Amino acid sequence: MDSSLEYAALLDRALSQLKTGGDRGERFVVPQAEIMYDGRTTVVRNLKEISERLRREPTHVLNYLSREFGCQGVLDGPRGVLKSKVAGDQVNGKIRDYTNRFVMCLECKRPDTHIDKVGRVYMLICESCGAQRPVPQLRIKTA
Repeated sequence: MDSSLEYAALLDRALSQLKTGGDRGERFVVPQAEIMYDGRTTVVRNLKEISERLRREPTHVLNYLSREFGCQGVLDGPRGVLKSKVAGDQVNGKIRDYTNRFVMCLECKRPDTHIDKVGRVYMLICESCGAQRPVPQLRIKTA
């Protein structure tokens, strides 16, 4: 009977030391684009920061955005310039789509991935669980 009281006391002590709150352990949040307009062009001011958080090349992210919006995209230092006027929520939606398609692992839902060319196919390889899946190749346009 005495050991059950010790156990209850130890359990209460352990539970009091655990983290509480609404934290689900999510360490990755899809970055939001900082949009600026210059006439008929849309400037993504933090494209380099977004690509670093996604662990992808800025040219790959910009090429995806330019294809999705049907316009030319130019990399200008840390900024990406789309030669069309696009709403900020549309850009953020396409960045979420890019993240789901080219960054997140479908098996373990983690962003710890990289893209490698295996033979003639580009594969998304998860560093956490080892899963592999093919991803479409985006041709890099030179402007």
